[in-house]
This record gives sequence, structure tokens and C-alpha cells, in this order.
Amino acid sequence: MDIRRNRIISYAISVMMIFTVFFAAFFISAEVGHHCEDEECPICECIELCEQTLHNVFDGLVILAVAALSASVCMLSVSLWQIQLTESTLVSEKVQLNN
Repeated sequence: MDIRRNRIISYAISVMMIFTVFFAAFFISAEVGHHCEDEECPICECIELCEQTLHNVFDGLVILAVAALSASVCMLSVSLWQIQLTESTLVSEKVQLNN
């Protein structure tokens, strides 16, 4: 039950992140040509916030990709090392043990 709840939560977070990225990119493309009237334009501030969100999401994806790659390399090296340990045994070498 706990795994099912964690899976649902992770799917919900993934969907929210996808919508955030999609709507941030949509807002930036829709408002990129607006006319600023003063120095503290709320649209420009919102565009900067959307750009910062996109940069943070994609920086996080790069970090996640690097972490996943390093974890897979570690798991592969451990599995290859384990295969080498169990590759030759006395039985596989057909050694006769005499008492």
C-alpha cells in the first residue's frame, strides 16, 4: 500500500512539473513582445520568474541524468566484479577433493 501511494505521489509531481514547464514556456512565448511602461513591469518580472523556473528544472534534469549515469556505472561495475568472483569455483574447475 505504501509503494502504491508513493507511486501516485511521484506521478502527480511529474505531471505538475510537466505542466509548469509547458505553461512557463507558453507564457514566455506569448508575452515576449509586450511593451514595458515602467521599470518595475509585472509582466517582465513574471517572464524572469518563468525563465528562472525553466533553468532550475533543466539544471535539475542534468543533475538527475548525471546521478543516474553514475549509479548505473556503479551497479554495472559491482555486477561485473561479482560475476568475476563467482566465475571460477572448485566445482567449475572440476577439482577432486580427497580427504
